[in-house]
Amino acid sequence: MRWAWLIPLLAVPALAYVSWLPPYARLVQAYPMNATCFTAYVNNSVVYIEQAGLTFNGSSAEAQAIMQYLYSQCRYVAVDVLNATQVSESGWLWLADVYCSSDGSMWLPLRWLPLRFAAYIGNVEFVNASNATAETPVGTFTGYIPAGWYLDPATKTVFQVPGANLTLLAYVDRLSAQIKALEAELEGAGANASRAASLVAQLEAQTASLDAQRRALEEALRQRESELAALQANLRAAYRRRTNR
Repeated sequence: MRWAWLIPLLAVPALAYVSWLPPYARLVQAYPMNATCFTAYVNNSVVYIEQAGLTFNGSSAEAQAIMQYLYSQCRYVAVDVLNATQVSESGWLWLADVYCSSDGSMWLPLRWLPLRFAAYIGNVEFVNASNATAETPVGTFTGYIPAGWYLDPATKTVFQVPGANLTLLAYVDRLSAQIKALEAELEGAGANASRAASLVAQLEAQTASLDAQRRALEEALRQRESELAALQANLRAAYRRRTNR
C-alpha cells in the first residue's frame, strides 16, 4: 500500500460525514468474482467489472477472507465506469470505480480496501480536514480523512473531498442546528400557549360562574331587604292604629 501526500484544507468545527458514492454512479446487480473483479449481466451481455488502480497480492487464505468480506459488504453495488472494452461478442470489460454497501446507509469505495486488508496494493489519498470525522465501513477517521465522496447527514449534501468547501458545509450545519433548536422552542412555546389558553378559558368560565352567583346573591339580598322594609312599615302602621284608639 502506498500513501499519497496530505492535502491541507481549512479547519472546520467538528462534523461527522458518512462515506458515500458519487451522484452519477450506476447501480448494477454485480457479484464478486475475485478480490478485484465483479461480474454482472447488463443488456444481454456478461460484464466483468475491474476496480481501477487496485491490485491483490495475497495468499489464498487472504483471498478467501476477502471474498467473504466482499460478499457481506457488497449487497448493493454501484459503478463509475472509466473505460469499457468489448472482449467478446457478448462480453465486456469495465474498468471502473466500484462502490459497495451492505445496507445503503454508507458506501465503501473499493479503492479504500488497502485500509482494511494489507494484501491490497493501491494509492489511498488522505485529506487534512481538521475536526471532521468520517464514518466508513473500513473505520472511523478524524482530522485526516480518505479522499472520496461523502454524505453530510445533517443537510443531505453529497460532496467530494478534496474539492468541497468544508467551511461552508460547517456553516450550513450550524444554521441547520440553530433552525432545529428554534423549531423545538417554537413547538414548546406553542404547547405552553395552548395550555395557557386552556387555563385562561377555565378561569374565565369560573369567573363567569362566580359572577352569576354574586348577582344572584345580591338580588336575593335586595329582595330580603325589600321584604324586611315592607314588614317594618306594616308593623309601624299597626302600632299607630293601636295608639290612636
